[in-house]
Amino acid sequence: MSYSTPRVKLPFTREPSQIAGTLNYSPPAQYSITTRYDIITKKSMTSKILIVEDDHNIVELLTYNLAQEGVDVHAALDGADALQQAAAGVPDLIILDLMLPETDGLEVCRLLKRNPQTAAIPVVMLTAKGEEIDRIVGLELGIDDYIAKSFSLREVVLRVCRVAPRCVSNQ
Repeated sequence: MSYSTPRVKLPFTREPSQIAGTLNYSPPAQYSITTRYDIITKKSMTSKILIVEDDHNIVELLTYNLAQEGVDVHAALDGADALQQAAAGVPDLIILDLMLPETDGLEVCRLLKRNPQTAAIPVVMLTAKGEEIDRIVGLELGIDDYIAKSFSLREVVLRVCRVAPRCVSNQ
């Protein structure tokens, strides 16, 4: 196994080699170690996830945490954009909010499941509507999981990676 030195681009004004105390470490040849970096850089193992959420803070939070798991994250802020993105570059999974501007999440889910191109995409509903009737309606529409806000980030990442076919955490 060959090892590659990961390069991290940080907001430094100097090159990392100019920073005092820079540590370059290569594991001894007798160890066979697959690092998180090695796994994440293998594009064939990366899931593409579309987050459909109108709250920018939640999108940013989920994007950061899912990217840490090696997920290629895309976002849509409304239902129309979600439908367009899903049809253009079919994602491996969609995280969908129920309460969206213009086209709500239930209608987006209904339209996704009716379209043969997008019908097989797993959908995880992430919404403030946590009543039993909301969960039942979502499950009847074909969602794969239902997460009520407020949520644990770790739980969301684990649930998404359980449903996503090529999430790095599944490897």
